[in-house]
Amino acid sequence: MVAVTSTDDSDPAKVLVLGGIGDFVWKDLNGDGLQDPNEPGVEGVVVYLTDCDGNELDVMVTDADGFYFFDNLLQGFYQLHFDISNQPPGCAFTLQNVGNDDTIDSDVDLLGDIPCTLVLAGRYDSTYDAGLLVLASLGDFVWHDLDADGIQEPGEPGIPGVIVNLYDATGTLVRTTFTDANGYYLFDLLYPGDYYVEFETPSGFLITPSNQGVNDALDSDVDGSNGPGTTVITRLDSGENDLDWDAGYYMCVPIGELVWYDVNENDVWDTIENGVNGLDVNLYRLVNGVWVLWDTQETGHKPGTPSDDGYFKFCALPGTYYIEIPLPPTGL
Repeated sequence: MVAVTSTDDSDPAKVLVLGGIGDFVWKDLNGDGLQDPNEPGVEGVVVYLTDCDGNELDVMVTDADGFYFFDNLLQGFYQLHFDISNQPPGCAFTLQNVGNDDTIDSDVDLLGDIPCTLVLAGRYDSTYDAGLLVLASLGDFVWHDLDADGIQEPGEPGIPGVIVNLYDATGTLVRTTFTDANGYYLFDLLYPGDYYVEFETPSGFLITPSNQGVNDALDSDVDGSNGPGTTVITRLDSGENDLDWDAGYYMCVPIGELVWYDVNENDVWDTIENGVNGLDVNLYRLVNGVWVLWDTQETGHKPGTPSDDGYFKFCALPGTYYIEIPLPPTGL
């Protein structure tokens, strides 16, 4: 007779419950940091799964719809890193943790990292998303407005070496650059947002009239809206290349400079003849065919001299002028 051995199959066994983390990389077309219905997924983004010491555990590439998912993970702490080096130039990560709905925001920082996070057993967390956008740019030209009409015309050269500052809407300096040899400047790789430009007036120049004519690409945009030498605030959208922010400068024409008492009445100033102070001098400019009183001064002491009187000098826009000195009723 053969003995039968009984086997007890009721012994407890350890069952591992696994989790997962993912799931979406999308193109943030309007740069607001939120997933909108018309914004597509991005294929080909490399996603690394690491432990919290940065040791690589797994790697995936987003599919044609922008999805990825790391499955079958033991409960523990993990990190994610998104590599977009294979994406077109100017591509960057959108704003992080915008709004109150974690299912439609972007969770990565500007370097593409999601911090150390706990993956629980049995939990499949599909809220770890990354939004991508195309950075913007702004520029572009500072020129010598030879006729001071506020409009760029053929033959008017750019001004090199002008300091240009970019500020955000809060007045925080974002970046500084200089115009190149041809008068051009560019702020590139900018996040969408509100900005204004400040131009530091080059030595010997004056700012030309702003917003002249009907073509915004050919005018000067410096109107002092945010302080001397500044423009208005403008909104840059994702991928926008706004090259219409220009500044024109002119060199004034000095007009002067002496009214004197012609003692010997020979119509020539002699060194022994004194200047006459206190006389009004009017400067008239031809504007659209009409003579317009442009400026008025009073003769006086010449700066930087010991006793030279009868001095006046206007700093005028390029143009056509005449001078009037009304004589007072004193017999002159």
